[in-house]
Amino acid sequence: MAMFIQPIAPIQTLDFNSQAQAAGSSNAARIPFVGVLQDAVANLQETEKVANQGSYDLAMGNTDDLSGLMIDSTKYATAVEFTVQLSTRVVNAYKEIMQMQV
Repeated sequence: MAMFIQPIAPIQTLDFNSQAQAAGSSNAARIPFVGVLQDAVANLQETEKVANQGSYDLAMGNTDDLSGLMIDSTKYATAVEFTVQLSTRVVNAYKEIMQMQV
């Protein structure tokens, strides 16, 4: 009979100082959230380019793919909403951390 219960492993502590020293002076090693925010902004810029190019092509008569244009436009709107929500939550978390008493 197979054993389905896994033993509990001890909690490993995170040592950000040694990680930062190992990575040099890279901000990404100290603040892993930076990469997430940069990826969100890069995704927003890419979807904006695609949506704008599709709108331009439709206006110039180079394409008749209205459904593809609507999908790209919706992806862009969703990317904007995601980026705004993400940045709002980051600012709120920063404010909450700054209000903590040490």
